[in-house]
Amino acid sequence: MTKPQPNVFILGAPKCGTTNLVRALEKHSQVFLPYPKETGFWANDMYHGNDVSSVDTLDEYLELFAKAGPEKTHFIDGSVVYLYSKVAIARILEFRPKAKFIIMLRNPVEQVQSWHQEQVFNMNEDQFDFWTAWQLQEARGRSENVPSTCEDASRILYTKHSSLGDQLERAMALIPEGQLFVGFIDDIRVDARHFYRRVSDFLGLPDEDLEDIGVTKASHQHRFRTLARLYQAPPRRLAPFVRLIKKQIRTGNKVLLNMIKGTLTKDLKRPKLTPDQLAELHGVFDPQTQKLEQLTGRDLSDWRMEATG
Repeated sequence: MTKPQPNVFILGAPKCGTTNLVRALEKHSQVFLPYPKETGFWANDMYHGNDVSSVDTLDEYLELFAKAGPEKTHFIDGSVVYLYSKVAIARILEFRPKAKFIIMLRNPVEQVQSWHQEQVFNMNEDQFDFWTAWQLQEARGRSENVPSTCEDASRILYTKHSSLGDQLERAMALIPEGQLFVGFIDDIRVDARHFYRRVSDFLGLPDEDLEDIGVTKASHQHRFRTLARLYQAPPRRLAPFVRLIKKQIRTGNKVLLNMIKGTLTKDLKRPKLTPDQLAELHGVFDPQTQKLEQLTGRDLSDWRMEATG
């Protein structure tokens, strides 16, 4: 019997509705989502030292999918670092030439702010204020002012990480026609069930009424930073032990998991940017939006400065 192998790759972009999509798809009777859903295995140009998983070989990677039942036909790798990686898509296609790919998109002016909050939560960023972090990019590109807990400074180079037009262009140049679905978080917000049906059709899945989990809150922070630092950025000698604890927590009772989250985290409101700050962001990212329009044929004029300013 042939062992199951991933054949659906959700490439990213992060903070663009990928979690909503994955959690809906995993409810389908023919879909298998392993733990962890994000290994970043094919992105070997990126650092994964503090990730939940420690997957170093192809055998270890494929073992994640070995628990799938015989009824499963679609096996998902949901590593959203793949879109940013310069090598992941080519490596995946060499491994699975007929793989299906999904890319989710969002207004990059919004996405970059959510990405910053995620990096604060993950201990890669020590500047709680987005604009302060934004202005540090040039120095950090020279390896200056990089937090000691951040082992991959590329994660806090916000302009590069949120240049979604460039990333989509690179992906579309590699992925054969008919094997790529490009979606938008806006469509989940408007009619999630219809959007999931479109994705199911693209994947060739029988129609099932996939439950929407609602747009997930990305804005949260730790109540206890010292404890969170041990959990999110453990010393190397403790990393295997922390990974085991993470796995037990995340794969255990979901009621208990939600209680732990409620105790250790709290909602974080996004600071409102000034008109000048927004104008600077749009000056950087509106060309990316225009490129997304050209690549997808979708009118995204409401993302640009003249619509949001």
